[in-house]
Amino acid sequence: MFNQYGAELRRLVTSKFSVEAVVQMHHADAFDSEVSAYPAVTVIRNGPQGSAVVACFDPEVEQIGVAALMDQLQGKSQGSTNAAKVDHWFTGSSP
Repeated sequence: MFNQYGAELRRLVTSKFSVEAVVQMHHADAFDSEVSAYPAVTVIRNGPQGSAVVACFDPEVEQIGVAALMDQLQGKSQGSTNAAKVDHWFTGSSP
């Protein structure tokens, strides 16, 4: 998402698909063992771009459970998620 080597993939996604959601888990423990990675879940679809959900989780996300997490992503509750719905997604290859 942020490195220069991903430029062509960003260009492809923004020109041919729509981004539904990006959930960054850079500060959450997404793996069973400690690894150097910046995990994220990205949901794209084949269709015109509309609004998108952008979220960033902190380490407490593991404690809340799936139902509460979905409520936070949909804006129904507050918690360990910094989430926003954006009206427009970027185009091109910039990070």
